[in-house]
Amino acid sequence: MSVIKSTFSMAGKTVLVSGASSGLGAHFARVLAQAGCDNLVLSARRMHKLKEIAELIRKETPKCTVATVSIDVADLASITRGVDAAEAAVGGVMEVLINCAGIAKPSLSVEMSENDWDNVMAINLKGNFFMANEIAKRLMNVKKPGNIVNIASILSLRPGNRQANYASSKAAMLMYNKVQANEWSKHSIRCNALCPGYFASEMNDEFFSTDAGKRYLARIPPKRLGELKELNGPLLLLASEASSFMTGTEIVVDLGHTNSAL
Repeated sequence: MSVIKSTFSMAGKTVLVSGASSGLGAHFARVLAQAGCDNLVLSARRMHKLKEIAELIRKETPKCTVATVSIDVADLASITRGVDAAEAAVGGVMEVLINCAGIAKPSLSVEMSENDWDNVMAINLKGNFFMANEIAKRLMNVKKPGNIVNIASILSLRPGNRQANYASSKAAMLMYNKVQANEWSKHSIRCNALCPGYFASEMNDEFFSTDAGKRYLARIPPKRLGELKELNGPLLLLASEASSFMTGTEIVVDLGHTNSAL
């Protein structure tokens, strides 16, 4: 194996990907398997979708052992049960967590319902926070190092119209990412965040197929949606030992969208 391949390799790693039933989570799971991950656990609420992704990965990368577990990150008991099941499936703790569960409920602030605020916060903020906690506690119990990659957003950094709930949840993720990184560094557990710009996914494909969505893309610096493969390098940097001297920081992947002049 070349130096470059070994630097970004996931060989020997046991990885849990939350929110893996579609979108970025499903794509990240396939990339990690292709990077040599030995034991991969996919989690989400939609088990039928998870099983489809798992079967695809088994066909693409037969050497990767893939398991699926049901986790609703908005339910703390479900997190505990799901991580128990994940550990049972692979025979050990999760060394890497890709914290990717997320939903969006866009609307103008004055029209946003309490449920739409609470549901987004329950998954994007509370759920991902406690997923990270659960993995970290188990790593600490067995005195093993670990690595958590929180999937945030460019809306963590700049406001977006009709996104008060989503943007707030992702901005808060960046702060708990920093706090956890500080608290867990003495346990050799790293925490970093990935902030993607707009990539085609199940969450946004309906909007970007509309005339309003196309007009929006024409206005922003990238002039297009990102391609999922353009996240492969940043993901593997953070998920692998290539980022062994990084913690408490974030990487923005948006072709200059958040760097645009005001």
